Amino acid sequence: MYSKKPTKIHTHIIFFILLLSPFVVYGAYTLYEEYFTSVSTVGVHAMADGTVMNAKGEILPDAKVMQDGTIQSKDGKVIGSMYLGTPFTTETESLPTANSEPEMVYVHDGDTFELTAAYVQKEVGNRRLRMLAYNNSVPGPIIKVDQGAEVTINFNNNTDIEQTIHSHGIRIDNAYDGVPNETQDAVKPGETFSYKVHFPDAGVFWYHPHTREDYGQEMGLYGNYIVEPENAIFWTKVHREAPLVVDDILIRNDKIETFYKELTNFALLGRFGNTHLVNGEVDYVMPVTQGEVIRFYITNVANARTYNLAIPGAKIKLVGADLGRYEHETFVDSILISPAERSIVEVYFPKEGRYALTHTSPTGAIEIAHFKAEGSVVTSYLSMFNTLRTNSEEVTVFHPLRQYKYKAPDKKVLLTVAITGPKIDHSKHVHTLAGSSTPLNGLPNLQWDDVGESDMTNTTQKITWQVQDKQTQRTNMDITDWNFRKGDLVKIQIQNDPNAVHVMQHPFHMHGQRFVVLDRNGVPNDNMVWKDTILVEPGELVNILVQMDNPGLWMAHCHIAEHLHAGMMFNFSVANEDGSIPGEEYRNSVEHATGH
Repeated sequence: MYSKKPTKIHTHIIFFILLLSPFVVYGAYTLYEEYFTSVSTVGVHAMADGTVMNAKGEILPDAKVMQDGTIQSKDGKVIGSMYLGTPFTTETESLPTANSEPEMVYVHDGDTFELTAAYVQKEVGNRRLRMLAYNNSVPGPIIKVDQGAEVTINFNNNTDIEQTIHSHGIRIDNAYDGVPNETQDAVKPGETFSYKVHFPDAGVFWYHPHTREDYGQEMGLYGNYIVEPENAIFWTKVHREAPLVVDDILIRNDKIETFYKELTNFALLGRFGNTHLVNGEVDYVMPVTQGEVIRFYITNVANARTYNLAIPGAKIKLVGADLGRYEHETFVDSILISPAERSIVEVYFPKEGRYALTHTSPTGAIEIAHFKAEGSVVTSYLSMFNTLRTNSEEVTVFHPLRQYKYKAPDKKVLLTVAITGPKIDHSKHVHTLAGSSTPLNGLPNLQWDDVGESDMTNTTQKITWQVQDKQTQRTNMDITDWNFRKGDLVKIQIQNDPNAVHVMQHPFHMHGQRFVVLDRNGVPNDNMVWKDTILVEPGELVNILVQMDNPGLWMAHCHIAEHLHAGMMFNFSVANEDGSIPGEEYRNSVEHATGH
């Protein structure tokens, strides 16, 4: 049989193949192990409890976080880093103990009130936490004033970071709105600033910082204003009034989860807490009386969480919101309230016993506070409670505004997001199809929680939340042409982008002005109330009508604190009749000093 003798070239090729074969086999094995048997190391990050995960949310069981902050695989290879920035301290040593409850003070027209921000140690459950407080309490003082009053609040900053006070929802003079470098210099540690606050509207409002709002609010810097109406029959008779301030905080290893000085974390979803507070307490219990009717002023001060509140067994009447009364009082089973919104409800407790304040999401209902009903009231207001009033003054004011539903919007904005860096694992996040409004268990399609605190390493270096002007395509602080005159009624169409790479709700807040909701997804609003913050659900299209009657340069932004710091804000101006804009002299001086 004929066979060809191998040439010298063939011999070299065979030798070369034999020489390379161990490397080929090893490479193939490595690729197989990496892509078919091992967990990917793309987007590796460490969770608060030390668990190491990748961008897909898969756990790397053999990876470890080292003392220098690096994340190493089992063979010692550095595959990531824990370092995000310089953390704020969580130490409690030598700090004063927070008061058990806030003081309620009645501040009269012309009075001066001292308000101080400082660190405290506060017991939350069975943990001692380093927190921030106004006048040594969380929440801060409940400040009651008469409608039309003007008071001076002397603010003292005894913290280690710059601060301001923003009087949320108050149609305040522009100079005292508390936005650093727009209305005032930030108050440095150890310094003071005097705010003159005029209260033109009855209702419930609140105050909080507008510098590192994500940090200050979560740490405890918030408090209520309750403005007593000048009209004696503005509200119906009740046995008493009480604030309910709802909040959540994120606690890990017996400390409030880490904040960083250089950046904001939890920037995609916002910082959802794992511990709920009502009036600053985990196990808040309020004594009530059988047959009692209580007017509750509810404020949501959470960084990100929308609450769905109810009191099973009690009867709830919705009477007011951010800046006053609804046209028509209504009985409701629950109250959906997003960050910064307020709801005013009257509650009747028909029997003795224990009632729970519940928060219900698609995962079920949890109890976040309790009411203990004992005894019996001397005077009954049940008949008055059962009467649903129509408020003729509000009907008269709002009736001519309804025609604006049929007019073209003056401005259109799109709420969306831009993400850089590793791909985000959306498996635990809410997404809706374009135009879809299918509810979850009868509830809105909201981002109700951050399961597993998966958002911790999504920082403002990676995430940019956006308000886009649909007519000019300008975004966030590049929007410079929203210029109005005092007396303008401006229709703004707000669309929550259903096709964004991440879809979630946004509580949209406008400083210094008030507005009404004209319609949602084309459905007219049949029960108007003045608002300053509106929840815009995923995929939703909302039209609002803003009464531009308070001159100055103002801010509009998402009130999820982390979204604000991730860029979701812009300015608009309201000029006087002569074209002047209050505060221009101050802002020109800031621009001259900074070169911006």
